[in-house]
Amino acid sequence: PDCAARQAKYATAIKDQTSGQILQWLYVPAPKQAFWHEAAYNRDYRYILAGGAAGPGKSRWLREQLYLFARQVPGFHALLLRRTHKDLDQSHLRFMPFEVKQRGGEWRATDRIATFPHPNAPDAVIRTGHMEDDQAIQNYLSAEYDVIAPDELVTFGRDVMLELFTRARTTNPKFSALRGIPADDYDGALILSASNPGGKGGLWVKDFFIDHQPDTDEFPAYNPSHWAFLEARLRDNPYLKVAGYTQQLSNLAIQRKKQLLDGDWSVYEGQFFSEFSERLHVRDIGPINPHWKHFCSLDWGFNSPGVCL
Repeated sequence: PDCAARQAKYATAIKDQTSGQILQWLYVPAPKQAFWHEAAYNRDYRYILAGGAAGPGKSRWLREQLYLFARQVPGFHALLLRRTHKDLDQSHLRFMPFEVKQRGGEWRATDRIATFPHPNAPDAVIRTGHMEDDQAIQNYLSAEYDVIAPDELVTFGRDVMLELFTRARTTNPKFSALRGIPADDYDGALILSASNPGGKGGLWVKDFFIDHQPDTDEFPAYNPSHWAFLEARLRDNPYLKVAGYTQQLSNLAIQRKKQLLDGDWSVYEGQFFSEFSERLHVRDIGPINPHWKHFCSLDWGFNSPGVCL
């Protein structure tokens, strides 16, 4: 019952204007998607990544959360990004014109912008864009956004994304009331992202969102409590024919299979030991005595498995 109530809280439906009776469900989040929606309203989180295996509905959740904000907050301003124009066309833009209209908004095809009206208040706006090259960031630096939502975050470079993240700031009192923390001088602006492992940005995404261990000399102001990783597994999508999709992903090369099927963030481009897995090969043995001496012994094992202790 609790799970159903959480799903219903973030569901979207068309209702009869007179009776309030539900005529059609437009979106009912899966249980894991409902958990991700809850996280978007958590005031402690300023950077959120729903990441892991392919198929649990990360991109759909990303769009639906932006729709929820746009319908709640007059004057809301969001930026939804994919790495290339082609990626954008083949993913979000396939669905947004229809979805926006269903939810009472207007899709402006020429500008690739969704607007949602609010009586006697400014429209809410969701812009879509791409970054074919790192210079494309100049298209977005002159504005500020309540939410910046890069989809497939690993396809973006670290420095260009961190600079773009600085444009997530808001002067919208409604959005600040929804998410802000005045005592911390936090206005409520949010980075909302989704991604599979891999890609050229896989390592920096892992450092910031998953391990919470970016270089402290380079990023001394980094606060791990502001960065949330929401794991996504294939089984989290009850609408997906998991067996058939699993079979498709099992035919991929070993590294890509680990990324898309297992959601393994320890696998990255250029990795020498493709069989390495943090879940299998890493154990937390507790605190290390700082007075212990450390040494390494290596046997290359040309005729049998090599070992390093």
